Parts: sequence; C-alpha cells; structure tokens
Amino acid sequence: MSPPAAPPVADSKPPTTLVPMAAAGVAPRLSAGPSLRLAGASLPHAALGDATHGTADGESSLMVDAVRALRRDRDPARALALAQLALDRYPHGAQVEEATAIGMEAANAEGDSTTARRLAERYLTNFRSGRFADRALQIVSPSR
Repeated sequence: MSPPAAPPVADSKPPTTLVPMAAAGVAPRLSAGPSLRLAGASLPHAALGDATHGTADGESSLMVDAVRALRRDRDPARALALAQLALDRYPHGAQVEEATAIGMEAANAEGDSTTARRLAERYLTNFRSGRFADRALQIVSPSR
C-alpha cells in the first residue's frame, strides 16, 4: 500500500493587499501631458488623478500639494490653481477655509490683486472670525 498523497502546497507568498495612494501617504505627482487652465495657471490633468473624485482624501491631497507649491516650491501660480481646483471640486468640503486662505495668499504672492481680493472677501463672508481673517482683512484693506 502506498502512502497517502500530500495535500497540494499553497503558494507561499501572502496575498497582495492594495493600499490607496492617499492612505499610504503618497500624494499624486504632477506629470507632463495635457493641461487644464485654472486661474491663469496651467495644471496637468495628472493632478486630477483618482484621488480627486469625491473623497476627503482627494481634497486633502490637493491641499497638501497647494501648500507645498506655495511654501516649499515658491510657485504661487500652481498653489493658486490647486486651491481653486479644491474649491471647485469640494465647495462644501472640510478644507474650504484652508483652500480659500491658500488661494488668497497665493494670488497675492502672484501679484493678482483682483483674485486675492475676491478670495479674501469670500473668506470674510464665510469665516469672519476664522484663523486667517486678519490676513484677509490686510488684503481687502491694505492701508490698515
């Protein structure tokens, strides 16, 4: 009599687990390609990636990229375009106050006083006692 056959050996690799880019702390990168015109700045379509389709992660990714563009990269045009995109995509999002503030600051740094003033007025209308109200007031009334 022959010994019983050994059970088949399972693949020793664990199953692959997919983690969304935002959950893994990876922000989408901009790449060359067709671009979208926003507020006088060019923004590649790659910046719109899957992360921007109706999720808080998409809003957060846009805001992280906008802050980096303004603070680290010293690129106010890109920061403004990303902030405007966040405001357009997430008009009732959790970071509307921040998007408006980054937008007004970026427009001001870019020398676009019309857009800076419009965003500052919008900020004061919606967040009169907000964290960035002093900055908005400076933009609206530069002589103060």
